[in-house]
Amino acid sequence: MSANSKFVCTRCGSDEVEAEAYANWDIAHQTWVYDLKENGDYDYCYNCEDTAVTDERPLTDLKDIALVAAHTPIFKSVRSNPDANCVHR
Repeated sequence: MSANSKFVCTRCGSDEVEAEAYANWDIAHQTWVYDLKENGDYDYCYNCEDTAVTDERPLTDLKDIALVAAHTPIFKSVRSNPDANCVHR
């Protein structure tokens, strides 16, 4: 999967799709780890209201690119490193 992409229905081109995945509990990280099924047994398009074949496409719409950029952390939080705002000489 590329960094800036979306999945679309190959029939209608909509990105209102879902794919089947497995989730396993990771005890060490205390979170769900998702494993997307690559064989496409169950992909669904909400626009077609039917099962679908999906395809990964690069982002070209500026709204989609801006959405990704808005949710990409640029700077590490100062709170995660209390000494980050101290100047050492």
